[in-house]
Amino acid sequence: MRARHTGHAWPAVALRVQLPQSVWGVPGSIVNSAAPVQLDDGTIIRVLQASKAAAAAGQMVESDQLLARLASQAPNHPAVLNELGVLMLERRAAEQAHALFVRATSADPRHPALWANLASSLKALGRRAEEMDAIEKALQLEPRHLSALLQKGAYLEESGDVVGSLKQLDQAVQVAPDNADALADAGRVRFIVAGQVPSPDAQSQLVTSARTLLDRAVQANPDHAEAHFYRAVLLLDGFKEVDGAVADFQRYLVLAPNGPFATQARNALAQSLERAPGSGTVPP
Repeated sequence: MRARHTGHAWPAVALRVQLPQSVWGVPGSIVNSAAPVQLDDGTIIRVLQASKAAAAAGQMVESDQLLARLASQAPNHPAVLNELGVLMLERRAAEQAHALFVRATSADPRHPALWANLASSLKALGRRAEEMDAIEKALQLEPRHLSALLQKGAYLEESGDVVGSLKQLDQAVQVAPDNADALADAGRVRFIVAGQVPSPDAQSQLVTSARTLLDRAVQANPDHAEAHFYRAVLLLDGFKEVDGAVADFQRYLVLAPNGPFATQARNALAQSLERAPGSGTVPP
């Protein structure tokens, strides 16, 4: 199932986007924007909403057809361009997505979501310095922009600044206290920071608050696979609660059997079960 980001904007330049064969039924089909049709904003937004609804329902061919037709009719509309850029990112066409988001920010430089999307494409291309520039631009426009806060937190963590990362993630939780992504990442990074502070009291406080955040993440979205994995690690390493960790490792493997932490989860689960016989089984 495809989930698209929201946003607006894209510059007024003729657009040629390679879309999958399912859109037209002919290999190599191309949407050509040389002769756009004038559509009002309301019509464009309604078509985009219909495309998203079709995608959410698993009707990918219909969703692509709606978007392809709209791209040929209104290729320079900001919202259309944003949707196409996100679609390119989802299909791992980072270069195409980047070109589209560059055009988007040129057309509407005041929209933070476009800069956040541009940052995503730059990350996919490994252009880290430019990625941060785009994130900072989004936050200059909207300091409480959730996606940009999460992106900056991830960037700082990957750069080795986990304390700085935690500050951004805590701010993201303040902005969206029920957002499972923000809660899960804030809890995970808080547990990492706990292992780096010398004070036992500070460590205890950080570990306890990390658990609270991860509990809230699971409550906000019981199907958030990573939240279950992060909490399992915390319960096992921070609280020595093997049964709780086993339950969360198992839940992660049910939700994401081929997820990025699947091997770690299976290994940790097997080791946990060796220490606590009879507390569960390893999912296939």
